[in-house]
Amino acid sequence: MYANRSLPEMFEFNDYASKEDPYNEQLKKMLNHVDVTRLGNEEDSYMTSAWEFLELGEKGAPFSFNINSENLAEENPEMQKNADGTLTKYISMNKVNVNVAGSQDKLFVVRDLNSMVNLQKLMYMKKHL
Repeated sequence: MYANRSLPEMFEFNDYASKEDPYNEQLKKMLNHVDVTRLGNEEDSYMTSAWEFLELGEKGAPFSFNINSENLAEENPEMQKNADGTLTKYISMNKVNVNVAGSQDKLFVVRDLNSMVNLQKLMYMKKHL
């Protein structure tokens, strides 16, 4: 598996040291503990771990997940605070099959969607107020 370098920061894995994990074993364990919820219509919505997403047939989709505010490396004003003190983060997860040195491998791409979600909320509020 190949992933963008910002992957640990996207999931707020502040204590992850990629140089000490060349085969991504620690990263796999950490991704198994992150429960993400697929966004969309009710029939499209489901919950899975970030690692299990790689095993699913779906190529990519938007997701949300909650993190404890003390796990943040720095304050992020774009993140929505929940009643239980957690913060909701919006991301898209995509996987692409690529040829690397003649063999098939997966490229795992994670993108931060918080700013886009907040912009949509702002546009909705302006339209309906």
